[in-house]
Amino acid sequence: SAGLMPNVAMEVDTIEAAKRMVERGLGISFLPQMAVGRELHRGKLATVKIVDAEPLRRSLDLIHPRRRPLRAQAQAFLRIVREEFHHAVEFAGHPVRRGRAAK
Repeated sequence: SAGLMPNVAMEVDTIEAAKRMVERGLGISFLPQMAVGRELHRGKLATVKIVDAEPLRRSLDLIHPRRRPLRAQAQAFLRIVREEFHHAVEFAGHPVRRGRAAK
């Protein structure tokens, strides 16, 4: 951590907005690599390798309409996502934490 604290001056709602702001020199951002591939290829953005840092953690939610039951296809998709996510997280060495499903 080197004793540095981030100075968060602005938050934006979309990845596209964050990319445009970084391209204009208005700061830096953490973004998914697959979201910036085109800009990296074109030389508009560059990555910085972060070493010896704690892994970033994020929450992901699968969402659906609250008052509508999940169709069979959606239930099958949910089973696959849970299984694959569980395997990926175990492979990375992180504990799996189950969230509460909305009723």
